[in-house]
Amino acid sequence: MSNYQIPRAKKIQNRFKNGREFRFFPEEPCSFADFLGGTESTVSQDGEAFSRVVNFFRDIITKVEIQERMEHFALVVTQDREKGFVVTVIEVHRKPPRKVLNCLSCDTESETNKVSRLEYSFTKSVTTTITSTTRNMFIVTPVRHVERLSECTDEEIFEMFHFAVQLIGEEMKLSNPPWEGVQFEKMTLNHGNARNLEHLHLKVRIVKSQFDWFKKHGWDEDKKERFRQFNCNDTQDL
Repeated sequence: MSNYQIPRAKKIQNRFKNGREFRFFPEEPCSFADFLGGTESTVSQDGEAFSRVVNFFRDIITKVEIQERMEHFALVVTQDREKGFVVTVIEVHRKPPRKVLNCLSCDTESETNKVSRLEYSFTKSVTTTITSTTRNMFIVTPVRHVERLSECTDEEIFEMFHFAVQLIGEEMKLSNPPWEGVQFEKMTLNHGNARNLEHLHLKVRIVKSQFDWFKKHGWDEDKKERFRQFNCNDTQDL
């Protein structure tokens, strides 16, 4: 990765049933984990990977929010055999999210927050929750209350995505799966009326069979019990 240049987001416009659609990908194909500097390393803020990631997503947000004036959209990261990964931005037309008195992600004293929170040693700027078995995903949220990727600091942008691949890597270490490499179905950041909750949250969806493997072979009884308790709560807004 030492010869990797900071990419410019490339755009392809298509028409989608929800509205406009744009696709962005790095100039040189690579996996999303490699693009982020891997799962093991602590990446320096003045390092190549940090600058590469921040510039890439800042470029996307500039094109989407400023040049295209899109406010309500889903930003989706998927793996791609040819390009390594692709970021698709889909304009969404729907009603705004319902207003709540307390932000679920910010309310650290709520029972849902306590039960769903997972502790990792990777970072201090983001937190992690787990959602119901029907959706097979982890949720990564900035500690600070922000509602759009454009509101995040450079550190928050990098850590949110880097943390996502790190936690998958950690789950693989704990469960020793029969597959190799960081794999995920998709990662989604909803903006504006595309959200169900005001607090920005990255949905990291895992293929069900792989998520089930993590639970069966890598989770201790405490983690399994908190997961069962979380499933008893109303988590559909996550």
